[in-house]
Amino acid sequence: MPTWRTVPQPVREHAVAAASVLIVLLCTAFILHTPPPASIAAMVGVPSAPGGPGYTALVVFQEKDCESNLQMLRLFQRPRLRPAFQERGILLASGRGAGDARLRALVSAEHPSFPFRLGTERDARTLHALGMSQTPYLIVLDGAGRVRYSTPAPAGPTEYVALARDLEQLASQLAGGAPGEGK
Repeated sequence: MPTWRTVPQPVREHAVAAASVLIVLLCTAFILHTPPPASIAAMVGVPSAPGGPGYTALVVFQEKDCESNLQMLRLFQRPRLRPAFQERGILLASGRGAGDARLRALVSAEHPSFPFRLGTERDARTLHALGMSQTPYLIVLDGAGRVRYSTPAPAGPTEYVALARDLEQLASQLAGGAPGEGK
């Protein structure tokens, strides 16, 4: 059986060139096959037409998030905020299952009407492109699907109060209050 050293030099060069071309073709096919990140609006089902109803509050979770990190969901139960925001959630699954089920049960017990679904790899890429580096993470979209506000979950009482104030300001803008851009 011939070894690589016994193969004539021109044949070895052609084999290396062919292997290089094959690698380039495979990489190109992989890159072209990978779908681009989705828009945040498409990911949560916000209509793309201007003038849609209210805001959509997207809360992104992972299984490692603990109960105290989910306290920001209570903000959307406040009477001044409830009519202005449609809540949606995405659970970025780890694939291990047990933690995902625990978090689903926790969110469902505390907030039974809160709709959420398992996220995909494409969702994760889109969220990371937006700047999400930790969870829980809140993204507020206007009726046209534009991101109006995004922030990680509050780390303490001062940040929680600031988040509540910012969300109330967004709600008042919707009701025709003072203009402002949020965060």
